[in-house]
Amino acid sequence: MRLACVDRVQAVAYCGDANEILPPILESIRRSESKRALCFLDPYKILLSWKVLELAGRMGTIEGFINFPTLDIQRNVLRKDPSKIPPPGAARLTDMWGDDSWRQVAYAPQATLFGDVEEKQSIDALLAAFATRLKNVARFQHVSSPLVMRNNEGAIVYHLLFVTQQPLALKIANGVLKPYHQGKA
Repeated sequence: MRLACVDRVQAVAYCGDANEILPPILESIRRSESKRALCFLDPYKILLSWKVLELAGRMGTIEGFINFPTLDIQRNVLRKDPSKIPPPGAARLTDMWGDDSWRQVAYAPQATLFGDVEEKQSIDALLAAFATRLKNVARFQHVSSPLVMRNNEGAIVYHLLFVTQQPLALKIANGVLKPYHQGKA
């Protein structure tokens, strides 16, 4: 994952594990010093820790693009039968989510002739709940509509979200992303 910190004169890119690299960098970007940062968090899999997202939101000085790892979540965590979720995948999603409340979003009880059964919900429900967590728990004031990111075969790999404290930053990001939402880019 990459992080670019922009100072008045220079930009610095850091490459490596964002869960290790970002916290001390984010802590150094204090509002009182008029520092700001733009982060692009692009985890290869479900590897981003909620602690990093929550710290970035709490700082109030960070804007960011976050790739929500849709394909990895669907391929390696969510199962039709929630009792068959692989423990390592569940642990990674819990770390990215911040707790295991993702389970209540990913699965909902459905009445059947044989009693209630936990039924898997759409990935869109999980994505919407994640965006809500970014606002309500991580305390980002604004979260963009997700932008679908597809691979060469057309399969959805990620959903790109923009998070910020500033309404103007959201307006600018939405303007940049609008052609892609409309499929005109």
